[in-house]
Amino acid sequence: MRKLSRIFVSLICVVFACVMFACSAGTVTVPRTNLPDYDAKKGEKHLEISGWCTPSLCVPTDLTDETQLAESERQFALIKDAGLNVIHPVGSGDCTFSAAMNAVRAQDAYFYNKLYEYGLGTYVNLGRSPEMLSKIGVFKEYPAVLGYQYDEPSITAEIRAFAAELEKFNEDAFGKTFVINMMPPQGTFNDGMYSYEEQIDEISEMIIQNLGANSERWISADHYVLQLKDGVHSLSPAYLGNVNYVARYGEKYGFKKNYFIQAMPYSSSVHDRVPGYEEVRLQEYALLAFGMDGISLFCYQTPGVSSEFSSEQLAMIDREGNPTPIYDAVKKANLELRAFEHVYFQFDWKGVFTYDKAKEDTGRPYECFSSIVDNLSVEDVASIDSVRGTQNTLFGYFGDERGNDGFMVVNYNDPQNVKSNSVTMNFNAGFGYNKAIVYVEGEKTVREIAYNSLNLELGAGEGVFVIPYTA
Repeated sequence: MRKLSRIFVSLICVVFACVMFACSAGTVTVPRTNLPDYDAKKGEKHLEISGWCTPSLCVPTDLTDETQLAESERQFALIKDAGLNVIHPVGSGDCTFSAAMNAVRAQDAYFYNKLYEYGLGTYVNLGRSPEMLSKIGVFKEYPAVLGYQYDEPSITAEIRAFAAELEKFNEDAFGKTFVINMMPPQGTFNDGMYSYEEQIDEISEMIIQNLGANSERWISADHYVLQLKDGVHSLSPAYLGNVNYVARYGEKYGFKKNYFIQAMPYSSSVHDRVPGYEEVRLQEYALLAFGMDGISLFCYQTPGVSSEFSSEQLAMIDREGNPTPIYDAVKKANLELRAFEHVYFQFDWKGVFTYDKAKEDTGRPYECFSSIVDNLSVEDVASIDSVRGTQNTLFGYFGDERGNDGFMVVNYNDPQNVKSNSVTMNFNAGFGYNKAIVYVEGEKTVREIAYNSLNLELGAGEGVFVIPYTA
């Protein structure tokens, strides 16, 4: 019996020695991942989701008329319920800051106070008057007024005229800001003088960087992706490239980044297309893949009939002040983002990489990806070994303060043409990942990573946020 005990002890020692030798020879023991409690910061940071055009019914013409006041309350509730937190008073319900204005009108004061009551903000429309920057002080007592906005400067002289007024603006800004939405970035300014990159540089260097220390700094642009021509649905090939410029320049200067999405049909050419839920979420998740801080909806209220908008083309709210099917589609997508925005904002954006199924199948790059000039490769992401998909796939790459990776994975194909995408993320074995938190339609789920692989099934236009970890 003693002999058998000695033999057993000897065997244990041999096994222990082998294990120790293996460890000394380079075998890696993967520690548990130190994930923070992301939910502990819920409510601290919010994506800015803004609607272009305010319903005129928000502002009663008679502040003593109970019927008008009740309708105003309904309109504010609709804005809030759709997941917006900012509304732009341009177009319908225009609150342009008049050149002759030295005080806030009673109706506008009602509007600003009601916004604050509903937890909403606004950027006052300047018109095209640079000298109005010096009158920001009249809005000091209205916390819902975030600052001024100016849409699409077309010539260098306009930028310089605004820059000349910034010193006075900064004296009285009280933390309010000045946001310029750039010309649609399709190559040049209207005057043909500047490339898109030069336009961003000029606005950044002459305006945004010179705002007061307490003013938020934003970079914003628009270019619309949904196309329909001769019955063929497609995505603008230039869209992601333009979004990438804003993302990169925002990172370069440390600005918050905003981009517009198409939330209504417009014009009589390629953009006369009604966006549904899948088209809306495609645009929003793609913007999150590029680390956007804000998403603007074009439009919330339907603009008046003009050469740009026909009587049949409607936005989220029609011309009578009633929700349309687009309202429901945008609301559903917005509330998904609201559900996990607190997690998203605990990660810093590092870049994007793609899986180009089109190139694999045909040898020709997917047009929508080829416009991204500084696309990362899988080799740039230490935790990823390879990715695959049954369709073209966009990946946003992020990292939190503890070094954990996050990925926004988007089925980036026209939702009318591609309904599903089976994506496989193969992780580097050295990281030892065996689980992933995956936010699907905004809801937290936990998935198994088996043999270093995570499989994701994405619907049309769908995006999910993935945080791999070792349990």
